[in-house]
Amino acid sequence: MKTGNSIFQNDGAYYNLVTGLGSAKSDKDEHTRIINGIRLPDWTALGSQYIKDGIVRRLARGPAVKALKSPIVLTDDKDDKIYKALSMPNLDFFGVCRDAGTWARLFGGALVVALFENDGPADLSKEPGKSDKVVGYRVYTPGRINLTENNICEDVNSEWFGKVEVYPVQQRSGTVLDIHASRCYLFHGVKVPDILDSDIHSYIFGCSEVDAANIGLKKLPGAFGAISNMLQENGLTIFGIDGLASMLATEGGIAKVRERMNVVKLGMSSMRAVFQDKNDTFDMKSHSMSDVPESVKMLMAYCSALTDIPVSILFGNMVSGLSSTNDGDIRQYNDMVDQWRTDCLYAPMVEMLTEYMNRNEGRSGPQDFQWGELSQSTESEKADLFEKKVNSAEKLYNVGAMTNREVRENLLVNGGTSEMTVKSIELPKNQQPQPGVQPNE
Repeated sequence: MKTGNSIFQNDGAYYNLVTGLGSAKSDKDEHTRIINGIRLPDWTALGSQYIKDGIVRRLARGPAVKALKSPIVLTDDKDDKIYKALSMPNLDFFGVCRDAGTWARLFGGALVVALFENDGPADLSKEPGKSDKVVGYRVYTPGRINLTENNICEDVNSEWFGKVEVYPVQQRSGTVLDIHASRCYLFHGVKVPDILDSDIHSYIFGCSEVDAANIGLKKLPGAFGAISNMLQENGLTIFGIDGLASMLATEGGIAKVRERMNVVKLGMSSMRAVFQDKNDTFDMKSHSMSDVPESVKMLMAYCSALTDIPVSILFGNMVSGLSSTNDGDIRQYNDMVDQWRTDCLYAPMVEMLTEYMNRNEGRSGPQDFQWGELSQSTESEKADLFEKKVNSAEKLYNVGAMTNREVRENLLVNGGTSEMTVKSIELPKNQQPQPGVQPNE
């Protein structure tokens, strides 16, 4: 700006454009900044991604659904009585675990709160009564937990030392309920190194799988949108009309130009011919699409590396060919899900099952379970597997390692798992089983 004899140059907009400050954005995905620590997740943004982006939903919920798709095998559960009770709508134990696993992958953790009979709002901040039974569960995401450093117990004589003793959970109404940790079960996300655990939520819960992969996932919509625009603009038609400017300046010139172009397009559609004057020109432009498929494959492979999920599973891009079966990707995905459910789901599920069985089923001590199979076998594969189990059981029976009852339990009663288990028994030396001879049961 020039005022009098002085000249002032306003460089604010220019510097904003270069540095990314102000309203101008330096990148279509997000601003890139160096942060000394971890980047705190935006709970609302992650939730919106889950709702709007099918790839994010598959990344967050797919492993949680697959991990519990096959029923778990509970110890000494005759006629699946306990399994059916846990599956009832009032408890929905497995639905709660699926949701908790989903939020652990999406938000970096989840908090499951057990509800007990005779509970009131004032009772949640205390430990439940020893005889109270479990009547339900609630799942909360880390964004609902108003944690501060003051929530960490500093009493060295307390069993909650170094942990959260009371979780302040925000309700939809805006009120905050203080819930005692004895009622809570933590589902952890990705573990954070202790040097970066300055954020209380990351210290207690962990980090998000989706947030860690967003550097690639956020590029997908823009890339596919650009490809879509290129496909729509491919085959652009260019008309060159002699005297176009003077024609538009005359009365009704726009209508004449439009009519002339319509006649050309009509000729193209009816007889594949173009009518034009001597000085008119006509041309069609098309984009080069040769590098697009390879670029898309590279981006998909990048997202696959970030998520540890094969391309064929994450994008539904099944391999083709006479000898291609996709078995390698399926095994890789199953291995990932198996490791993840062991790291994230197993410990809190054991705690929940132990609490339920101790209180509702009258059992004492810790309880355990076995995971269901991840792969879905065909009928032919099931028959082959059963035949192998029969042969294995026969060999164990012949060497005296299994009894008739244990063979029956493993092959028929407890046939939902490929693992074979026996009960440990101690026999006197003079009664040790001999090959082919079974001890009295």
